[in-house]
Amino acid sequence: MKLPYWLIGIVYSCLLLVTQPAIAACADNPVKAGVADLRCWDGERELSLSGEWRLNYRAHQSERSYQGFIPVPQQWRSAAIDPPLSPLARGEYSIELILPETSRDLAVFIPKTSAARRIEVVDRLGRNKTIYDSGHVDSTISKRAPIRPTIALLPELGERSVLTVVLNNSNSNTGGFSSAMKFGHYPSMLAS
Repeated sequence: MKLPYWLIGIVYSCLLLVTQPAIAACADNPVKAGVADLRCWDGERELSLSGEWRLNYRAHQSERSYQGFIPVPQQWRSAAIDPPLSPLARGEYSIELILPETSRDLAVFIPKTSAARRIEVVDRLGRNKTIYDSGHVDSTISKRAPIRPTIALLPELGERSVLTVVLNNSNSNTGGFSSAMKFGHYPSMLAS
């Protein structure tokens, strides 16, 4: 039985409409409760890693600490946490990445921050690897750390990996993330 072209066109259009929400859902705040489910990623475009990240926070000038979720991007001082968080602190952010399959040539874009930064990831073999380190994340001397944006190549990841970002701010009132990190294909990120 041969189907009319107009019917094939309608079926095709309906399939596009049904599959579009899965692709679009990956673009809007893919991080929920510390998990970034990126199985919907098309492998081409960059994804913002905005959403709810886990945060382990410790203020420099007091005993104030916090463990829980925080929206990214978000500066510590403007987070809806009581008592408020000081911008002068060390924060360890983490998310679990769920990918469609073992992936290569992936990268993260690290936005400009006024804090020392270290980025670590657990690779497909379960090894913890530092992929970027501006220095001074374990001290209160972060003012000499480079604050430029960076693209860091990720090691080969398995279907589940953990991405950890340590920020240490000792000289600015903007502790935390002013903009979200991005995830994508390394050659495409370099080209943009």
